[in-house]
Amino acid sequence: ARSDAPRGTGAAPALPEGAGRTPNSLPSLAVRVAFAGARAEYDNVIDAEALGALDVTVWNDGPGIAYGVTVAASLERPTPGIDVGSGGRADSIPAGRGVTLRVELATSNQLGDGTVAVRVRASDRADRASADAPRLVVRTRAPRPPVLVLEGIGLRDQSGNGRIEPREIV
Repeated sequence: ARSDAPRGTGAAPALPEGAGRTPNSLPSLAVRVAFAGARAEYDNVIDAEALGALDVTVWNDGPGIAYGVTVAASLERPTPGIDVGSGGRADSIPAGRGVTLRVELATSNQLGDGTVAVRVRASDRADRASADAPRLVVRTRAPRPPVLVLEGIGLRDQSGNGRIEPREIV
C-alpha cells in the first residue's frame, strides 16, 4: 500500500470510503403478542382439551439486521393442564421490519377454571433479548360435562305400525 502522506509525519494513509470501519449497527427487538385460539376473537378463553396459539410479532427497531431470531413463551407459574410449545424462528429481520411467529398452546382435561399468565421473550443469535417481555393473560375453562337431552324414542316394530303388539318383535 502506498501513501501520499509525507514520511515521518505520523499521518495515517487515506482509506476508501467505508473501508476498514465497523459500523455499530445493532438490532433492537420489540415484541407484541396476541392470543389466537378458537375463542380468541371475542373472549380470550382457552378451553380444556383444546389448541390455541400466541401470535408474536417481533419488530426490529434498530439500524442493524437481526439474525436467528427466536421467540420463547413461558408460564409465570406452573399450571396443570396447559403446555407451551417451542417458539418460532426467523432467519433474519431487516431494520424497520417485523415478522409474526407462532407459539402453540395445548391443553388437557386437567385444566381448571381461572387464568394463566404467559411471558414472551425474543432474542437473536447473539442472545440480545428484547427490552420488553410482554405479559398476556388468558382465561382458562375446565372441561364441562355434556348436557344430554332425550328428545324421543323411535320404534321399529315388525308390523311397521309403530305400536308394540302381543308376540311382536321389536
